[in-house]
Amino acid sequence: MGRPSSHLKRGNFPSRTGWLALGLLALSCFLFAWAGSLAGVFLLDDLVHVVGNSRIRRIDALADLLRGSPRPLVDLSLAVNYALGGLRSHGYHVFNLTVHLLAGLTFFGLTRRVLLVIQDADSTLKRGGGRGEDRTHSGRKLGEHSTEAAYFAFAVSIIWLVHPLTTQAVTYVIQRSESMMALFYLLTLYCVVRCATGSQRTGWCVAAVFACAAGMLCKAVMVTAPVVALLMDRAWLASSWRVVLARRWWLHLSLAATWMIPLGQGVVRGLTDPAARGSGTVGFSVASVTPWQYLISQGGVILHYLRLVVWPDPLVFDYAWSATMTLSEAWPACLVVLLLLIASVVLFIRRPAIGFPAVAFFMILAPTSSFIPIADLAVEHRMYLPLACVLGLLLFGLNLLGRAFAGQRREKAHRMLVAATLLGAIVLSVRTHLRNRDYQSELRMWQSVVDARPENARARSYLGDALADAGRLDEAIEQYREAVRIRPELAIVANNLATVLARSGRLEESIDVLERAIAQDPRMTHMHLNLALSYHQAGRLSEAVEHYRIGLGNDAHLPSTWHNLGAALRGLGRFEEAEEAHRRGLALQPGDADGRFALAALLEQMGRREEAITEYREVLRLRPNHSGAQRRTEALTAGRPSSP
Repeated sequence: MGRPSSHLKRGNFPSRTGWLALGLLALSCFLFAWAGSLAGVFLLDDLVHVVGNSRIRRIDALADLLRGSPRPLVDLSLAVNYALGGLRSHGYHVFNLTVHLLAGLTFFGLTRRVLLVIQDADSTLKRGGGRGEDRTHSGRKLGEHSTEAAYFAFAVSIIWLVHPLTTQAVTYVIQRSESMMALFYLLTLYCVVRCATGSQRTGWCVAAVFACAAGMLCKAVMVTAPVVALLMDRAWLASSWRVVLARRWWLHLSLAATWMIPLGQGVVRGLTDPAARGSGTVGFSVASVTPWQYLISQGGVILHYLRLVVWPDPLVFDYAWSATMTLSEAWPACLVVLLLLIASVVLFIRRPAIGFPAVAFFMILAPTSSFIPIADLAVEHRMYLPLACVLGLLLFGLNLLGRAFAGQRREKAHRMLVAATLLGAIVLSVRTHLRNRDYQSELRMWQSVVDARPENARARSYLGDALADAGRLDEAIEQYREAVRIRPELAIVANNLATVLARSGRLEESIDVLERAIAQDPRMTHMHLNLALSYHQAGRLSEAVEHYRIGLGNDAHLPSTWHNLGAALRGLGRFEEAEEAHRRGLALQPGDADGRFALAALLEQMGRREEAITEYREVLRLRPNHSGAQRRTEALTAGRPSSP
């Protein structure tokens, strides 16, 4: 008979020095992959939830910060970042990367401990142990197979940590909601395992419930955690459902009680009432896609996610994935996904320990990849935690192949697994490093999206914004025109196109674009104002006045627009109306030196010299170095002719 696995006890590979070398190599891959993420800029939703979020600027008012927030722990973390560094993005990325590293370490601990439990239980069964027992009470000391468990846990964890598919959840600042939720999800599962195997069971059970509750305060996807924890208990910790319910029913009931948190936050109500939770981008009120269309579209989306696991290129920040309208278009992808789901369930029933990761993959994706419509049908950050499930299965298969090839030479199989892991980590870390460079500028990111998805009108619009900010106006105009061609109904893109055309001096083109856009949607206040400015610059003052008044009729709290209206009326010789417009603007912003100078010049032109002098002096009080006001004050005081 062969020697079963006594060499595992000796641990002749790797030695402590070997593990140190592996750790340093893994750390090098991690740092190389993610160092560039610290230079990332704020993008897309960051501009709303971070840059424009006034709630995070008062960390001293925690009650106001957390009250009514759908993700209070995420908002709290943003508030801490703001308190420490304002809107300097570096600190936000340090936090995100720290969360990712902690999640990876937790994943390592969970995987290693579960493998020890499974291997210990299998050894007990081979020795004639009872099948009806809880696997965690086999009477053997955990750790006999610690080397083999550590190999596999190391492999799957480092691959997950450096995999480029995780970049959106890590480097995109606001998607810390995904990575924070995943960290608490993994902590919940880890604490459940420790509750079943450790000596301080009550403490670990309490920790599991707290971790689950914390995840609920980060993102609603956490609602699947109590179910996944229950399935994990049956698959990895107990030999039957009877054992699960007999030994840990109170733990799973406590985890399920955390569902009261999202219920109290209005998550369920928000699915049917957009006013309850936000802008209507999630739930059955989403206008762009029906529940049926969303469901059948997810077949293709899930297969795309799975492809990115093994070939993560191209990665796309904003897919603008089009909904599949009919089942006849979607059935091949849906059939494949349905077969995978059925196979996962059957495998879980027959071989729970192996089938669990596959079932968990579908469970974690269920809130975002089923029938509940979300405006964005596909986004990569949703694969952050499900990726761990897929990698576990892939590396398990690779490990089986290695052991089959190595035969009884298990040490050789271990070396092969480590070598393959490090090679994969190096390749993946290079791809992650390159991907993180895209996050370092809006221009680079949106160019990468347009290159991958040329029919994405939204991406072309944002690329146009970035090009315009860089002063590359002709290229910006080209992108805006393409966006309008793809989505003619996007009035905001037409407005941006017209603005850049006006900046380029192409006023008549700007006017033509805005007139056509307003004809499609006359309610757009800012387009009326931009059209008024273009008319004004083109010398078409009567038309400018008309659109200034339309815009101000919808929003009268724009001091600069009142002054623009005053200037246009003055050009038409309608001095009394011009004076009224200027005074309306100054009532909104009394300290506006330029607006007050415009009023003074109008009064001087109207022959009201003393009032003009008074206004000019007020301008000098507000801005002492205002040369125009100084010159006109001296001229009027000396009695020289008026020439404002």
